[in-house]
Amino acid sequence: MNSQDSSGLPKGRLHPGASLAVAACFALGACGGGGGEDTSYGSVAKITVNTPQEIAQASADDYNENLNGLITASTLKRWIADWNTNRPAGVAGKLIIFQATVGPTGAEYIKPNNATVFTYLSPSSEWTQSRINGVIETPSMVPDGPTMDALFKKYNMDPHNDMFVCAQGTGSTGNAMAQGRCWYALRYWGVEKRNVSVLNGGNQWINGNGMVAADFTATASTAPSSGLIGVRTLLTDNTALQATFEDLMAVLPANDTAVKEDGIMIWDARSVGQFSAGERLESGDSGFVACGSSICNAPAGYDYMRTFQNSVRDRGTREAPCSCSSPTCSIRPRASPTSPRRPCRTT
Repeated sequence: MNSQDSSGLPKGRLHPGASLAVAACFALGACGGGGGEDTSYGSVAKITVNTPQEIAQASADDYNENLNGLITASTLKRWIADWNTNRPAGVAGKLIIFQATVGPTGAEYIKPNNATVFTYLSPSSEWTQSRINGVIETPSMVPDGPTMDALFKKYNMDPHNDMFVCAQGTGSTGNAMAQGRCWYALRYWGVEKRNVSVLNGGNQWINGNGMVAADFTATASTAPSSGLIGVRTLLTDNTALQATFEDLMAVLPANDTAVKEDGIMIWDARSVGQFSAGERLESGDSGFVACGSSICNAPAGYDYMRTFQNSVRDRGTREAPCSCSSPTCSIRPRASPTSPRRPCRTT
């Protein structure tokens, strides 16, 4: 996937108007042999494109030694106590903590000072987006440029100078996943590794393991919505974090057998219903009927298209299938998921 700036243009690409100007220059023979480049549309920014190896971070054996990546509550507490003195080298801005959820009673939010340290409630939904590539719609992908720009504005984020800490709030497997989405979105869009950290442990655990009750508060910081910096200022391309289908095919073994020594792990996060195209279901899948086993056959009349992205009933802007008898009957899209349903039409 190409990284885009907030205008929708891939990063590093000239504005269309600039392309036309260059073409006209050559067509008229007016560029000359030694003149400077046309900067009427601004200078072309050079983008650093990183490989997965360059993006990767190695943790110290003792997490307390990490100043980015996976950090401990003890490290975070030291930062909060005197951020201007204790902040890591190369970080000159604020300390911003994003909690995916509210913590338990008595440890709701890691306590900010709301001057140099801020703690915001930022749910996982802010760090994901359903995106369409023209063929399919994929949920829970990394947000696009305009969405990231909106986050930068909401939380007054300076991606070049601030330190961002992705925290769980209440510790759980789901909130640990939310931490990862926060880290992933920031790194994907080019925030340097020195500026992004993930807090080890939920609030109920770090309260007593690096922090005490006085390090928490019942109220989060208020988002100022005053940020002025967008993703177009991040001249680093970390889009290698997102593998393409071609990348996946390239690392698959020749036979359908797990290879455990090649250093590659493929995690298939689909449910049984999605994996089997609805032929098998597990507890939690819509339509599951217990059969005495953890995985069961789909019941009679089960809608096999329910979990597919091209299923009209799963597309918020589409109707359920038409019931008219004409072979040319088609569905009529709605303006929005909440707008009134429209009748079928014939084509």
